[in-house]
Amino acid sequence: MPCLHGSPAYIFFEIVIAGGLAQMLVTILSGIGAGTFGSISEGIAAFTVEENRLLPDAEHCRRYDDLFETYRQSAGLLDALLPKRR
Repeated sequence: MPCLHGSPAYIFFEIVIAGGLAQMLVTILSGIGAGTFGSISEGIAAFTVEENRLLPDAEHCRRYDDLFETYRQSAGLLDALLPKRR
């Protein structure tokens, strides 16, 4: 990733990570006031980037489901064996 220090994308990431959506909205509204953006939609579009999309792997999902079912069964057996807490 190229150095983006001082760019709108860099500022966006700092704001979202450090402060959340309210600060992002303030930044976009300030950009509208300064004439950088013509609308809220334009401001949001300037900060929206989709580089990679992670999708679940079907084999991993099946393996996870199997392991989770084993965990659930084990927890039930342990619950039956251990004394109840008051």
